[in-house]
Amino acid sequence: SGYSRRRTLLLNLISGASGIVGAALAYSMVTVVPAIRAFVLAFSSASLLYIAMSDLIPDLHRGHVDRNSIRQVVLIALGIGTIVAFERLVG
Repeated sequence: SGYSRRRTLLLNLISGASGIVGAALAYSMVTVVPAIRAFVLAFSSASLLYIAMSDLIPDLHRGHVDRNSIRQVVLIALGIGTIVAFERLVG
């Protein structure tokens, strides 16, 4: 995309750090206002599902379903199951 290696590394580090900062902020807000935990979990899981499905859906529209696509759907379902299990155990 025309970036130098140094600029690319810097932008990747900033992008990664923003995820950590966002996670810390969300964690601190959940401890301050416990009633928002369900909303934070719903928003974060919906965001992750959107990213996962936006990668998977184009292959499905082309009619190309292979083992990788099936594996992705199974892993998405396991992720949802993990979130539900943690919410029931911790929440």
